[in-house]
Amino acid sequence: MRVLRHAVTVGILTVGAAIGLYFAIAFVTQYEVEEGYRAWALIDDARGLVARSRVLMAGIPVGTIESLRLESGKARVNLVIRSDVLLFCDATLAKEATSLIGEYNVTLTQGVDERCEKPENRRLACCELCLARARRGGSCFIPDGGRIENVIQSTSIDQVVQRAGNMAVDLQAITADVSGIVKDVREVSRSAAEIFGSEEGRAQVQQVLDNIEQMSNDLRRLIDENTGTVTSTLTNIQRISETVEPDVRSILSDIRQVASDLREVVSGNRDTVTTGAESIQRSLQTLESALGRLDRTLATVEGTTDQVAEGQGTLGRLITDDTLINEVEGFVEEAHEVVTDAGDFVGSLTRLQTIVGLRSEYNFFANTLKTYISLRLQPKEDKYYLIEVVDDPRGSVNTIERTTTSTDDPFYEREVVTERTSALRFSVMFARRIGFATFRFGIKESTGGLGVDLNFLADALEISIDAFAIGTDVYPRLKFIAALEFLRGLYIVGGADDVLNADRDFFIGAQLRFNDEDLKAILSFAPTSMLSGN
Repeated sequence: MRVLRHAVTVGILTVGAAIGLYFAIAFVTQYEVEEGYRAWALIDDARGLVARSRVLMAGIPVGTIESLRLESGKARVNLVIRSDVLLFCDATLAKEATSLIGEYNVTLTQGVDERCEKPENRRLACCELCLARARRGGSCFIPDGGRIENVIQSTSIDQVVQRAGNMAVDLQAITADVSGIVKDVREVSRSAAEIFGSEEGRAQVQQVLDNIEQMSNDLRRLIDENTGTVTSTLTNIQRISETVEPDVRSILSDIRQVASDLREVVSGNRDTVTTGAESIQRSLQTLESALGRLDRTLATVEGTTDQVAEGQGTLGRLITDDTLINEVEGFVEEAHEVVTDAGDFVGSLTRLQTIVGLRSEYNFFANTLKTYISLRLQPKEDKYYLIEVVDDPRGSVNTIERTTTSTDDPFYEREVVTERTSALRFSVMFARRIGFATFRFGIKESTGGLGVDLNFLADALEISIDAFAIGTDVYPRLKFIAALEFLRGLYIVGGADDVLNADRDFFIGAQLRFNDEDLKAILSFAPTSMLSGN
């Protein structure tokens, strides 16, 4: 009776402490502003902000959040600022995290005092409103009901992982384009090999030579067929020559005179003419040398083309050998698979939730405190993996029976030894949710077991039934537990343990459960098969 009275006293103190903690969190941390003015701002994400929470400037409370509502697809945060704290037009607002369980505060900076009389500041919304109301000589501060326009948006780990996923998708598209280019190069190489190295290509070149020979034969036949016409033409030219002979004689006389005059000119400028002739001769020699080099170059090109067509040399192997192209295609396909796997891994890591749980239970009859630390890896809404470490003061009980025989009386002696160990226990279970019920199977407190969780009141009330330690006692160890969420992440728990055996006990306790997104960076080194969610 005395032990039961102590147990009831401890239970009452536990419930009282939980209620006191609730009121401390709900009311003591709130901050009230008696007199002040109002301001507002638009932010992209208001998660973690609650009404009546504090607004800080340089770590000192200067106001509270009056309300939160949706406006133009963004979150409008309405603030109440102390009247002795001025916010100038270039003041900034930022949302900063205060803990790992998703709590945030609004932080302000005052800005710089500038005058609205400056031309560059007259168009600011707060200056227009301030000048209209003529408050305090028109200083550039945000008036009552004004907007804080400079908002610093914070970046979460989900956004970072999402950007990495988008980069992986872009890299995958680039890899696909490179694969198409490699295929085009292979097709061009194959066509060139067919032109220069196949029998059909040689036949086409021979056909071109045959066409040239045919053209020469046609030209020779044309000349033979028109020999009479050429003779007649020469006869006509002879008659014309006889007719114009006097004129030709006169022209020749004039030519002689011109030649005589030209001779006199050349005699007077012989050195100049000699120099010009030598220059022309050197030009002809240079042209002849260039033609020789051109012939050698064409011969080299022809030999190189033949080698390429036969598959000799680096370029020949590149054009005619399919092995290199196949290796490049294999590398591109492997790179494509790697990029695809990276995109799938980033997507699964983005969806993964890491839920940490801490629970303590006080057992009335055993007068002990049992503690649980758990990690829930949840890749999907309807399934998760549970890893749990349990500190049970009751420990494990092992019974050893020894029987000794003797010739004297008594003839045998029986000895029963009971050993109790207090090592940590582990639980590793797989869970699948169907409707309001979640079924679990695996290892429960270092023994095989199974369980079911029933969720009610939008998951605020959870009733769990576990059966494990089968074969260690007369009946399996059956445990009932009920958990009620009275504040976000905080639960009051109670139930009965080992109800089928003589060591049954009743307990009451508290539980803390939160989603720790910082573990995602650590779990990026975990095997992808666990995080894929398939």
